[in-house]
Amino acid sequence: MSHIRDEVVTTRKPHVCLPCGELIIVGSRVTRRVHTDDDNQIQAFYQHDECKAVTDMWSQDDWECSDAGDLDRPVGKEVTHER
Repeated sequence: MSHIRDEVVTTRKPHVCLPCGELIIVGSRVTRRVHTDDDNQIQAFYQHDECKAVTDMWSQDDWECSDAGDLDRPVGKEVTHER
């Protein structure tokens, strides 16, 4: 996976947070990560801000060795994006 960009978006439909596997409800402000897969196809996934805070510290190996839902969603103050 080769990272291209991160975008803060408001969801228009339900999604699943790739790192923790939990539901992201419609209208949530989350990070959409755009990347290329092993076949150089552009892909995107969504993640909660608190999950992104953890995955920002991951190396390429961490990403390649993890499966969807492997991360326990961090507990505590949620990060929010102001409009």
